[in-house]
Amino acid sequence: MEINQCARCIRHRAGVATIGFPHRLAGAFERAPTFDAETGIYRLEFRADHDIKAPTEIFIPEVVQYPEGFVVELSDGDYKLERAPDAVGGYCILRYTPGPPGYVSIVVVKRVGADDPPGRSCCAHSPDEALLPSKPS
Repeated sequence: MEINQCARCIRHRAGVATIGFPHRLAGAFERAPTFDAETGIYRLEFRADHDIKAPTEIFIPEVVQYPEGFVVELSDGDYKLERAPDAVGGYCILRYTPGPPGYVSIVVVKRVGADDPPGRSCCAHSPDEALLPSKPS
């Protein structure tokens, strides 16, 4: 059994989070976040509260849901990724800062596929590449 498959089984059986979720939300949900297990598409829609200076943080279970990499698409704003240290790894934290007030912010995370060459939309991240567009120091 490949190591990623083994990690996926252990984490799933242990009840560890196996889908993305907003760890910290700087605003209010426009609708409940969704995740399609078959396609791997996670979608978060919310109205940002610009009085909150901290970014929205989204947990991304990289090893479990996106072993071949993922693409991030935004309606507005910008983001940075931070990978967990290898000793506790297998996930990333996406820190999203919204654009101008008055709009619904949408963040979509999906698996890299044939239609998603690296660099499409905001960024593509795969286990063999450095984190784009930012790399933690």
